[in-house]
Amino acid sequence: MSIAARLAFVGVAACASTPPPKPAPKPEAAAAAQAQSEFAPMLFTLEQLRAGNPQGRTIEFRFEAEGKPTTIQHWEFAKVDAQQATIHSVTRDEAGKILGDDTGSSTWEELLKHGQFPAATTKIEDGVSVTVPAGTFKTRLYTVTDDGAVRRFWFSVEYPGPPVQFTTEQAGKTVLRAQMLRVK
Repeated sequence: MSIAARLAFVGVAACASTPPPKPAPKPEAAAAAQAQSEFAPMLFTLEQLRAGNPQGRTIEFRFEAEGKPTTIQHWEFAKVDAQQATIHSVTRDEAGKILGDDTGSSTWEELLKHGQFPAATTKIEDGVSVTVPAGTFKTRLYTVTDDGAVRRFWFSVEYPGPPVQFTTEQAGKTVLRAQMLRVK
């Protein structure tokens, strides 16, 4: 997700009756403003995401995808600093058998971009309650329609991080559902 560009306008009054001309925006500022308008408003800032996911935070999800076995993913913020987070991820089947065990690092900006959606194809609804195994959350629901699919992301308004639930529908049928099982 992109961070909003900070634009500064400096003017010097030439006379009391004529407003000063506004300087043309710098090319990089204009490009940042254009890019920002291409995306739907984000729920959290980079700073809120970083503060809301301290070292030791753990999150578990259940993934149900059409034609595939259900899996449980356990994520732990193993190491965090001002620039990035290192996340240890363990994927298990429903019986508890380990299917994958990986550790990777991402910058906070990369993690924030996971919640960035195109403005033209995104509908936003605030105050939508959703109940998942981790609890009942007041959320902002992002509904993204593109390429014949409808993707929905329920982001908790109090917990900066991944959505507490997300789904993908194709031809009116849910083909993917992920729900948060726990967060600590």
